[in-house]
Amino acid sequence: ILNKFPFSPEAPLAELKAADCSYYLERYTEALVLYEEFENRHPTNESIPYVVFQRAMCNYKQIDRVDRDTSGAIKAIALFKQLLKAYPDSPYSADARVRIATATEFLANHEYFVVEYYVRVGKYDQAKIRIKYLTAMYPDTKIAAKANEMLAWLEAGDPPQSFLTSWMPKLNLPSWTIFDQNDAANSTAAE
Repeated sequence: ILNKFPFSPEAPLAELKAADCSYYLERYTEALVLYEEFENRHPTNESIPYVVFQRAMCNYKQIDRVDRDTSGAIKAIALFKQLLKAYPDSPYSADARVRIATATEFLANHEYFVVEYYVRVGKYDQAKIRIKYLTAMYPDTKIAAKANEMLAWLEAGDPPQSFLTSWMPKLNLPSWTIFDQNDAANSTAAE
């Protein structure tokens, strides 16, 4: 339809359905490009709220684990907010609000993951900086209270121990310098 009848009334719908096909085949990057092209070609089309929502969803669907790239969550939040600002009464608004909250929780959890890493490797100053960023940017998230507890421990000079280090018994090993001294004494006696 797009090639043979580009100016027909069905052409925009065909473009939109091509983008939807890519989306439902989980080709989110391709779908994102197609939705953006649709929005650029048809900025006044009645389907633009849907297109903005789908663009946000393409980014949202690329959210993975907390130890991975966060750009999908950041872009999704920006697009969902754009949708809410431009089309506050659209049928996608309620879903957009829920997904903003979920993506925000993801970003906060990512920050906390980084904090835990810094604590594990003994970089407490960097951990404090990340916690302060987390609580400033995401104060209403579930992980913020846990982050504040961690900050209190760090500021008190009592960093939390990992599960394994707190569970393992402390071993009193002999001082290995004794053996070095014995080796030195034996070598001088042999001379």
